[in-house]
Amino acid sequence: MMRELFMHPKNAPRMLETVMSLLAGDIHGKTPIWTSLALFKGVYELGSLAALLRTWRAWRQPRAPTFSRAALADAGAGRVVLFISGTASIVGERSLHPGDVIAKTEETLRNLLELLAAAMACCSARFTLADLQRTAYVRRAADAPAILALWAQALPCGPAPRCVQADICRAELLVEIEAHAFAPGALA
Repeated sequence: MMRELFMHPKNAPRMLETVMSLLAGDIHGKTPIWTSLALFKGVYELGSLAALLRTWRAWRQPRAPTFSRAALADAGAGRVVLFISGTASIVGERSLHPGDVIAKTEETLRNLLELLAAAMACCSARFTLADLQRTAYVRRAADAPAILALWAQALPCGPAPRCVQADICRAELLVEIEAHAFAPGALA
């Protein structure tokens, strides 16, 4: 708003000269800036209030999710593909089970099952944990055997996920699993 005020071709209230006089220190004596200065202050305050209201309204708008936990796509030939992004022991915005890799992995498996159920509600394809091609990212390589043992309990007949030691997006996360699967079906 201030830019528009100073760039306006008419400059009727002489605010530009007033601000320049103020910045130059020419405020003593009978310099005729006081009326224009009061007007400038009023316009500035109103502009600041308008910007504050605009900012507040934008802040109150619903925010789009910062990432998608999973996505479905038509893979052609009567098949659907499910992509599951890195899933961890997060419920809502909270990371659960600090420091406990077993509890974190169990929570991650529950989250994966919820994602499978949500995906199947959106298409005719049927997905199971066994269908998933999985990669488990572990913060500490020493945790990989425990994660693989827990996975073997959850899915005794299926292949173990690939384990990769890597940094994970949040420091408190110890395991994160991403996966994808193809299944016959169609999107709803």
